[in-house]
Amino acid sequence: MKEFEEYFSEDKDSEMLIQWKGSIELKLKDLKESLVAETKKKCEKLIELKKNQNKLDAKKSEYENELLKRSKVVALSLKGKELSERELRRSFNSLWTKWVRHVSSVAPAAEELDINVDLENILLERFKQPNLAGRIKDFSRESKFSVDFSKHICKKKNLFNILGCSLNECDKRNIEQITGQIMDHVKEYIDQKEQEKVDYNRVYFYEILSEIKAPINSLPNTSKYTFNTDYEIDLSLYLCKRAAQRFEDMHTAFKKANDPALYLESKREDFFKCFQISCQGATSITTFADFLCAKLSAALPQAVYDKTANDIAGEMRANYPAFNGNRSKLDAYVLKSLAEEENFEKYQKYIHFPKDFAEGFIKTCVEDYSLDKKNPRLKTVLSSSLDTLRSRVVSAIDVSTRVVKDRSGDVSSWLDEFCSRLGQDLCFPRSDLKSIEHQEITDIEFLKKAMNEALDPVIEKLRKGFADTGLHSLRKKPHTILAEQLGGCWEQCPFCKAVCTNTIADHDGAHSVSFHRPKGVSGWHWSTTNHLVTDICSSLVASDGSFLLHDGRKFPYKKYREVGHPFDTWNITPDTSVLPYWKWFVCRFREQLEKWHDKKFEGRGEIPSQWKDIEKVVVLSELENLLK
Repeated sequence: MKEFEEYFSEDKDSEMLIQWKGSIELKLKDLKESLVAETKKKCEKLIELKKNQNKLDAKKSEYENELLKRSKVVALSLKGKELSERELRRSFNSLWTKWVRHVSSVAPAAEELDINVDLENILLERFKQPNLAGRIKDFSRESKFSVDFSKHICKKKNLFNILGCSLNECDKRNIEQITGQIMDHVKEYIDQKEQEKVDYNRVYFYEILSEIKAPINSLPNTSKYTFNTDYEIDLSLYLCKRAAQRFEDMHTAFKKANDPALYLESKREDFFKCFQISCQGATSITTFADFLCAKLSAALPQAVYDKTANDIAGEMRANYPAFNGNRSKLDAYVLKSLAEEENFEKYQKYIHFPKDFAEGFIKTCVEDYSLDKKNPRLKTVLSSSLDTLRSRVVSAIDVSTRVVKDRSGDVSSWLDEFCSRLGQDLCFPRSDLKSIEHQEITDIEFLKKAMNEALDPVIEKLRKGFADTGLHSLRKKPHTILAEQLGGCWEQCPFCKAVCTNTIADHDGAHSVSFHRPKGVSGWHWSTTNHLVTDICSSLVASDGSFLLHDGRKFPYKKYREVGHPFDTWNITPDTSVLPYWKWFVCRFREQLEKWHDKKFEGRGEIPSQWKDIEKVVVLSELENLLK
């Protein structure tokens, strides 16, 4: 509120502005209360979700303990009898159905949800628009969304055009790009929830609405257009209706996975193995080892995938030229790639959406590196990761055996030692083995031998399965890891769209770049003309010139910070130098830039003749020098 008070007390027009202070203060207070209430509601929902998951996990454990107890009672009555596996299975099966029926009968019924009612209530709560309920009802899941520029976009008015600025091709493409980004982010959010195999929760709709709202609110105040409420409502309807179907499928899958009867049926073979081991007593070491290795077989693939993703990212971070430095080095390689390809559409995505473009560039590099037919690193690293984890398991078997023999421990202490030796890279909870921890196994040395013999076929089966594995199988992708490591600040200069070079997101201090670009690259033109600006903003801020915003306000370049956000967050140091790269770019793509922005490089925006002499080979050579 300090800045708020300073604005109304120190501004040159403070005497005139003071009349609006009270109403603006009330609106800010209402906004703050609304944001706090919404955040509190989200937190409460997330806490409720966590509590429900913990209750469910406790219930599943309770079901397992009940069946395990019954299994042991019957096993004791059969102990010492010479029964074949077929006879054991017959005895087990005769009791299994009765046991499961009993456990299922006392389990609470699954909660019935109406996801569409949740969706409608949340949208009505968020937007409070007349006839919104009718719009929700009429909007089917088969409906498509496309931007209607006359319906969804508000063009800002200015002093010269009372009807508002017209949208050029660049504006329309940017609007489409922002819409596409929102759709992609929402899809990624739902994909993540599906991968986590969690149940539906209504808080997910709030998260989707936040994903939609963020880009709408982040448009700079220099933009000549805004997204209106119709855009937000129509896009929210489209994305939430599509999400509702996937949430219903998630809920159905979750119920199946956690329905007592279905859940216990999926554990049937595990319970039989425990039953078999209990019946066999001290002679059950081989069965015990087979059971334990079957559990390892289920845990190893994800551990291999996670290690592979980290190892590929680590290799490329160390050895791949574009990634073995900082973000500035990555940007130089991106510019080099763009110059070599000379694709104008890609340039526009790079200029207007640099973060997305950089992430796409990293992803392409990772795919080329990992899936190269001559040297398929993915297969090599998968195999290497499997070998490393196999060695860790073998070492855990060996060390656990030595430690337990020295202590004269039992099989339960062997399991304790074994699980702790596996480390954090292999998710193998000790709690999952409580059903076999009280077996009468005394020959720990023989257990070691049985474990090693049972492990070999498991490893070979996994190795064959990895032969057809692609990057899509990895839970966390190498390109995502690299993008996080090579991230930083992605704020763009409000004049030329050059990206801040600070390597820390949300850093302290002002944004800055080493080299700015000609303003015409981002569409700036001289006021009252259609002439694109060839001057660089870092030279203009040292001049006596002025610039005009879309709303008609005029500011001296030297006082650009007085415009407010985002100009006041930038430190543009007066400098006349500019990379030949952007001079070459303007000349090479002059025609496309003029068409894109619906402006011309004429008059005050005439391209200097010496720019036209710059050749691509010079530009690439300059980039090479920057990379040294």
